[in-house]
Amino acid sequence: MKTTSLFLFASLLFFQCANATIEGEDELIEVSDKILDNLIKNDFEAARSDFNDQMTAALQAQQLKEVWNGLSTQLGSYQSKGDVTTDTIQGYRVVYTILKFEQSPFKLKVVFDDADKVAGLFLVPTNAK
Repeated sequence: MKTTSLFLFASLLFFQCANATIEGEDELIEVSDKILDNLIKNDFEAARSDFNDQMTAALQAQQLKEVWNGLSTQLGSYQSKGDVTTDTIQGYRVVYTILKFEQSPFKLKVVFDDADKVAGLFLVPTNAK
């Protein structure tokens, strides 16, 4: 009986953790999608509209343009958006979006601060965390 109760408790705990979502997940995914949409439209200034002050100062529209265009040069044109996942890392909420390019997929990683502003924006290989 004790073993069965422990197993049920562990199973429930695993199920709850596996299905846990980060706070405000839907809104953060919307912001991440908006950034991607603006990158696709080459509207790099608009892509920065949800950045926090530090990100706004650190990443200018021209730099964002160079990174996005460089990625397209290396991987071919952008094709479509794939799976979206979320995580919490060291207190920051993170949205990952798989980006499908002609030659290879890549991952958009958008990191949010406590005020739901973008505190980090990364374009990384799909196997990176």
